[in-house]
Amino acid sequence: MLPLIKDNLLDFEAEAGQTDHTLAHAMERFFGLLCKAQDYSLQESYADYGKLDTHTLNDLAKLAFTQRFSYDRQIQFRDSQIQERDQQIQDRDQQIIAIHTSKSYKSTFLFRKLPFVLDTLFHFNIKKINMADSNEFRIKEAIKRRIPSPLMKLLQKVKRKLKKPKIQKQLWHKPLSNSSTSKGKTVLIIAELSISQCTKYRVMQKVEMLEVLGYRANVVSWTDFHQARNLLQTSAMVFFLPCSC
Repeated sequence: MLPLIKDNLLDFEAEAGQTDHTLAHAMERFFGLLCKAQDYSLQESYADYGKLDTHTLNDLAKLAFTQRFSYDRQIQFRDSQIQERDQQIQDRDQQIIAIHTSKSYKSTFLFRKLPFVLDTLFHFNIKKINMADSNEFRIKEAIKRRIPSPLMKLLQKVKRKLKKPKIQKQLWHKPLSNSSTSKGKTVLIIAELSISQCTKYRVMQKVEMLEVLGYRANVVSWTDFHQARNLLQTSAMVFFLPCSC
């Protein structure tokens, strides 16, 4: 029966409280026939163990205790392995803590960090100072942590004052040119143009409405990727019109 079970060839019925006429009931009755076919004998087991002979009781007890003790020994062996690993991890943690708290480790901190600092200063790149994964950013944050908070607030206040005149020189503070004003009146419509009725009622009518309002509309199919991308650069607004006719 093992090949049938391993290969999932048995199709058991769904559990619905059946009391007979299922594959499970047939298999239960088949165990006795298998034992007989292998020249084994069958013995009735009584609910009252006092009716069993001593030899049978001893065999049952040995079987039960052997299985139980072998399982317990496996669990104990696994527990001992886990305890040994935990102890090794604790010993390593204690060693690391002892090293980091030792005076020699603290006294050599600057010497150990000196090659890193010199290498960063030698290859210093101001563009990387705000990148979280750069050495320049790490040095900046280390310096900020060592500056007293009152002094840091004063430096930030001075930095904000120095930045104010520069903000006024940005492009968005200048008046719009004629070309910028005309581009602000350009609308791009990306639509489904393969169906004529959708093109007429959903696209061209909106183009006429926008022209009445003083906007210039460009229409492009959603399948024309390159043209749509180019027109996006010079459009102030974009409408996406899928077909739902």
